[in-house]
Amino acid sequence: MLVPLIVMVTDLSAATASQVPDIQQDTKQMIYISISGTHGARYSGTLTVHGNSESDSYSLEGSAPSQLEYPGEGVTLEVTLQSEGNLTIDVRKGSNRSTSRMDGAGSVMRLSVK
Repeated sequence: MLVPLIVMVTDLSAATASQVPDIQQDTKQMIYISISGTHGARYSGTLTVHGNSESDSYSLEGSAPSQLEYPGEGVTLEVTLQSEGNLTIDVRKGSNRSTSRMDGAGSVMRLSVK
């Protein structure tokens, strides 16, 4: 059974956007993504949420600090720092956790959690 789930992408220094992923919620754990660092540091990128047999991709754009939540089996994230400063990205799913940091405009971070 497909259950629509509203996902709030919150950029604490700007507006809030909503997206409705078409992923079955009942078989997935929540994946939590925290983006912190230099307050106001701008970033852009892509986020792919992996399910049992499907994946949904989202375009990301915002500034630190930000919080995201998605139900899924795993995520792949690629983020580019668009301004000076630094970003720390923390991704958690159950007991799995990945934390990475990048410094300087143009820096690119790729990470995956399953």
